[in-house]
Amino acid sequence: MKKLHFFLQIACAFLAAGNARAIITYGESNDDAKILYDGSATAAELSVVSCNSASAVYLGGGWFITANHVGAAENMNIYQNGASAKISAVNNSLYENYGADLTLFYCADVSNLEYLAAANLSADIYSSISSAKFGYKTTYPGGVKTYTPTCTKGTYLTLVGAGYGRSPASRLDDAHVAGDGAVGTMRSGEASVFAHTADENGVGQIITIPEYAVEGSAQALIGDSGGGLFYEDAQGTFYLAGIMAGVAPSAYGVDFNSYENIALNFSPSGTPTGIDYSGVLAKSYTLSVNLSDYIPDIQAIISVPEPSNIALLLGIFAAAFLILRRKN
Repeated sequence: MKKLHFFLQIACAFLAAGNARAIITYGESNDDAKILYDGSATAAELSVVSCNSASAVYLGGGWFITANHVGAAENMNIYQNGASAKISAVNNSLYENYGADLTLFYCADVSNLEYLAAANLSADIYSSISSAKFGYKTTYPGGVKTYTPTCTKGTYLTLVGAGYGRSPASRLDDAHVAGDGAVGTMRSGEASVFAHTADENGVGQIITIPEYAVEGSAQALIGDSGGGLFYEDAQGTFYLAGIMAGVAPSAYGVDFNSYENIALNFSPSGTPTGIDYSGVLAKSYTLSVNLSDYIPDIQAIISVPEPSNIALLLGIFAAAFLILRRKN
């Protein structure tokens, strides 16, 4: 596990240097992965909007969450299915207080976004989100002792974002797929959790990988930053588990991954000493900010009266105070 953490720390530093990060899915066309606003979309898919050529997730009450590096700002428009709303206020406290690549923003009027649904938040879901588990088995084919790596895949989570789709020149079964260079179309897919880790600020990260030959297995690209990573429970309810923030090794295309890329390290005597994760980490994966540590802060922020009303109330109190002072 120490070696895995070492490799992921290198990857996290590389990803943090990038800017806004589209969903490309194995075995599916852009239209197959596209979200339709015809009653067939899930609540998770309907909670995501396009923001500043990237993505954001609706939390209800006019509040949204996105990656801080997306650059959400007051008076900026967000979009869903051709309709728009305007950002009224921005709250950067999660970034300022914790160094998390997260920003919340508020829209005073989202009535134009008729399909918009609020994402669910719960700290209880994270105990059900497992990482992949690795080991090895020993066999004796032909009387020769042989060690073979083993893997139990992690929990499958749903990725939703408005980034690049697949290049029209690609085939659905290609192992490597270039992006199409177009952002703004909402798509979704699933990916298994490879590992949990943390960045240099101690901010939790969830690593998911897009698997080769697993239909619908998804990777994020440019434009998906700020989009949602969702967990679906046994009752079919979706919960927002993370916010997509980075990809590796390239934000412009997918090199579909496989758990078969893990290998074993051996001692000079030929005994296994651990797992070599470098083969998996050399292929594509998506990195999302784990929201589990920030749910109380998020809920506190989005539970207050709308920012415009707070400013109005403060103005009224200030005016009343001046009037009282003059009378006295």
